[in-house]
Amino acid sequence: MVELSEQLLAAAIFLSLPLTFLRDANVSVDLLTSRLPTTVQRTLFLIAAVTGSVFLVSVAYYLGQLAFDAYLGRTTTLTARLPLAPFMACAAIGALAAAGAALLSMLHNAETGAGDQG
Repeated sequence: MVELSEQLLAAAIFLSLPLTFLRDANVSVDLLTSRLPTTVQRTLFLIAAVTGSVFLVSVAYYLGQLAFDAYLGRTTTLTARLPLAPFMACAAIGALAAAGAALLSMLHNAETGAGDQG
């Protein structure tokens, strides 16, 4: 049961990332950025969103490769013998969707000026 809960937790985390981006529910600490001019805040937000999206696409690609290899090799967990490919595929889909959601959030915030403090 522990193996199943671990795999489900990992898949759930990646599948919940897109909703987190779309709702703009990320945890942030803006002690410094809130004191910066609005244009600098927007620029930093855009850099962070693009960087995060590139990172998430690379994570999705890597997880997709792992899922495909696990599928071909019929890789399973050690004791419960659960196939790993479906869980890895869910995580890859979630990471790719999160990258798209981060870009959508970036575009929305750039158009509306949402998130500006000053």
